[in-house]
Amino acid sequence: MRKALVVTALGALVWAGGPQVFAQFEASITDPQPLNGNAGTDNGKDERLDLATDGSGNWVAVWMSDEPAIGGGIGTDMDILVARSTDNGTSWSAPQALNTNADTDLGADVEVDIETDGAGNWVVVWWSREADIGPGQGIGTDEDILVARSTDNGASWSTPEALNTNARTDVCCSPGGGDSGQALATDRAGNWVTVWHSLEARIGGGIGTDRDILVARSTDNGASWTDPEAMNTNAGTDSGNDENPGIATDGAGTWITLWHSREAAIGGGIGTDQDILFAQTTNNGVSWSAPQALNTNAGTDDSDDWYPQITTDASGNWVAVWYSREADIGGENIGTDMDILVAHSTDNGATWSAPQALNTNAATDVLHDREPHITTDGVGNWVVVWNLQEVVLPGPDRDVMVSRSTDNGASWSAPQALNTNADTDTGDDVVFRSAGLAVDRAGNWVAAWESQEPAISGGIGTDRDVLVARFVFPCEGFVNDSVYGKLLFAPRCTLDAAGLVQDLYDSATVGISRDTSDSFYLSSEGMSFAPLIVDDAIHSNGQGSGLGPYGNRPGVPPFFFGVPIEHNLVALPAHDVTSLIPMGSSQVLFELMDTQRVIYGNTEVYLVRDCGIYLDKDPDTLHWVSHDVEIVGFQSNIDVVTGVISALRSDQDFSQACDLGSFINTTQAVDSRPDPPVGDGYYYLVSGTCASPIGYGNSSAGPRTGLPSGTACP
Repeated sequence: MRKALVVTALGALVWAGGPQVFAQFEASITDPQPLNGNAGTDNGKDERLDLATDGSGNWVAVWMSDEPAIGGGIGTDMDILVARSTDNGTSWSAPQALNTNADTDLGADVEVDIETDGAGNWVVVWWSREADIGPGQGIGTDEDILVARSTDNGASWSTPEALNTNARTDVCCSPGGGDSGQALATDRAGNWVTVWHSLEARIGGGIGTDRDILVARSTDNGASWTDPEAMNTNAGTDSGNDENPGIATDGAGTWITLWHSREAAIGGGIGTDQDILFAQTTNNGVSWSAPQALNTNAGTDDSDDWYPQITTDASGNWVAVWYSREADIGGENIGTDMDILVAHSTDNGATWSAPQALNTNAATDVLHDREPHITTDGVGNWVVVWNLQEVVLPGPDRDVMVSRSTDNGASWSAPQALNTNADTDTGDDVVFRSAGLAVDRAGNWVAAWESQEPAISGGIGTDRDVLVARFVFPCEGFVNDSVYGKLLFAPRCTLDAAGLVQDLYDSATVGISRDTSDSFYLSSEGMSFAPLIVDDAIHSNGQGSGLGPYGNRPGVPPFFFGVPIEHNLVALPAHDVTSLIPMGSSQVLFELMDTQRVIYGNTEVYLVRDCGIYLDKDPDTLHWVSHDVEIVGFQSNIDVVTGVISALRSDQDFSQACDLGSFINTTQAVDSRPDPPVGDGYYYLVSGTCASPIGYGNSSAGPRTGLPSGTACP
């Protein structure tokens, strides 16, 4: 690995190199405990659960079970059970039947999804083979989508009704071929959208007998639903099966559905292997964009991609996960075992990053990683859980893995076991794609899964039961390393400002050199211009920066203490403080202030200079940092000149420099030259798109004299 010495546009020297280190999950996870309170005495299978919270103290878990001893008895067919918690998952109510016909029905009720609008309305959907769901509601023994509602935080539920309004007349098909594989989402503003897959051909003008994605909408909290329509706009002409959709919304008008498909005629053609497709709507599901491939390697890969899931932080960032046997991911061979892949979007799904392995051991592991589920708290934490199992079953028990991202899905912590007894247990622990994973506004995470491990809480038998674990990420945890911006203040949890005895609660002094072409921003990230919070003010040399005031997050107040400030307040864009920094070289005092005496706290606060470079590794890559490029959206064009440090020292000029190249519409330039001689290094001078007209090295005088023109690097 090369160690390269860099002369950045800021005039700083930066060494790059060293082994790759993956972030840690950081949270301490509680030991598994039974969620279903009858776990020690029941014999039925409890499985395929989902979990939701209203963010105000109420948690509801739902799952399917063939346990007959519920209430006065509900038979051995599969029914939907429900349990509730009001203490962040520490304890749960006794399981009860959610489908009110559980004691009389005969058809299986399977694979349940739950959502809430946070305003008292809870909606549950599942698929069922029950023919009789009420007077006048004979719907046949084919699979249909059922729905039930609660307005008392899951204590009671409406009678099941058919969500797909054609349930009485559709005739499709053999078991496994009806309406199933549903997913539900709400924007918490009155709009609810359910998507599912179906072999029913009589939709609209006819959509063929291949499996397609259907959609229905509700604007009355699930009481009524629109007629099913084809969500994939090519349904009338395609021939490949479209299956197992996931759906998410940002609550601000954008909804994205994704699914796996064998349809080849997408774009210029993507082959008949299974790929991940997606479509968007901006009118609450009334109409949808044409399907596109989300996995950018769809046209070249030859292995199947399965069971995608998606979520968003409602700030433009979306992350999709799925599992695949594709061996070639980004030029890296990760083997033909199943691994978890991830892609992220920063423009509401308009474009997606190339797939990468989420499980950081993908290139070396030999076990199958399957069926991921993803959730975000909307303030920087993204968590994925999935199954880890032997390639050949039966084998050693299966366990549940977990990983975290704090950079909107760009990188992930090394996998670790969610079930803390993974090293010693013998029973299978399994998550399904609608796994129980939820988080509230105070940063409480609750995860639930099905397990056959008997050695839990004094013994719960080898039947499948529902286990639960909880975790909270440290409020003032790891601070991201920055080789570019200057860290002024580490993050601070939300605190009660009534306890302050003075307005000033932190300060930092930094030596800064400012030229006429320089601009400086406050940011929550050291290598970009990211939104931040400093409540309630930050001063520079005694002058207010003008950052703030901040808006409250939905549902605030009451304020939550001891949690990241982002759980209470909405971050503001990176803030220009150039006018507060004197020209020339000086010591600048930054102060964090609170005058309102309500709450105080802050995200990480960096001082980031506009227009400069830093170096990454493997391969050596120069990154151009420009506010106009990153935030305003200007095209980034950079020119790079480089040379050897020893020549710069001996010549005292740049006469031996060479042109690494011009890089158009990118913020990165890769240096693929061989390593410099031992004890020597390379320097770089970069000119690029910037708010100020500058030359190489951020010189306001223009390009440095003595640079050779057009001499290409060997």
